Amino acid sequence: MRTTDAQVRKLMEEMAKQGFSFTPATSIFATSDSEAELDMLAAKLGERGQVMMPLGEHPFSRKFTWLADRYGVSWQLSLKTA
Repeated sequence: MRTTDAQVRKLMEEMAKQGFSFTPATSIFATSDSEAELDMLAAKLGERGQVMMPLGEHPFSRKFTWLADRYGVSWQLSLKTA
């Protein structure tokens, strides 16, 4: 996976069937300097997923969302604070 700031992330998939699934108790937390990038990430990751906290202003962040992508992986996305 290549992010918009040209960082590369390697993701691996286990092909063997496991006795557990993803849970929102563990999330990938990502911040962005760009509001446009945050909007794009939220839209792409939210496709066929589930929004747990809508993208918007919250007491702890000017712009934040918590969602699970279509595979059930939990993401917390936040606009970086100055």
